[in-house]
Amino acid sequence: MPALSHEEKERLLKAIEEDRGFRYALMGLLGFKELLERFSKLEERQHSLEERMARLEERHLKLEERYEALAKLVIQQGELLKTLAKEVREVKAGLGALGRRLGRGFEAMVREAFRDLLKGLGIEEYEVKKFRYVDVDGKYVAPGAVIEVDLVLRDSILWLIEVKSLVEEDDVTWFRSKTRVIESILGRRADRRLILGVTVAKGALEYARKLGVEVVYVSLVD
Repeated sequence: MPALSHEEKERLLKAIEEDRGFRYALMGLLGFKELLERFSKLEERQHSLEERMARLEERHLKLEERYEALAKLVIQQGELLKTLAKEVREVKAGLGALGRRLGRGFEAMVREAFRDLLKGLGIEEYEVKKFRYVDVDGKYVAPGAVIEVDLVLRDSILWLIEVKSLVEEDDVTWFRSKTRVIESILGRRADRRLILGVTVAKGALEYARKLGVEVVYVSLVD
């Protein structure tokens, strides 16, 4: 068999390089059939891996887009929360100021409503004083708790009075506890313990009677 010329060799190498079918056929003739099958499988796996990588990249891009959208939403929510917190603080401040004004106005209104009653009991309005005690060390109640009631202390008379818009059982319990503390502080028992309320729950009224607390009210509710 004559030797191949240089040009023929170049054409053969080019065909092997560019023609996949020819290259595999040649490898089969040369005894590389098993190796060829392995190469084929490797190419299939590589192709499958490339497809999986493409899908992963697509998922990654979608995740990045979702993350960016979520980050924007978090920023927006944060700004909204800041605005809401500011509005809540403003509302609380307004309600606090309103509550203080209403509290002072309500107490004055109740005192006016019960002025005749107090006079009937032999008490002038100016004789009602505010008693306030802070239990700093927790000697009587919780440390720092404030005990505050109205009292009448005249000659040998000691009356303890509390003004409430609505009187419930818990209010009666706390008032009775406060009167015991005040009696201990003053070193004497109160002659009368009075709750002046606009509206009183029936259960609170019955409970107060059991504890020796008098309740004067405008209306009674269940």
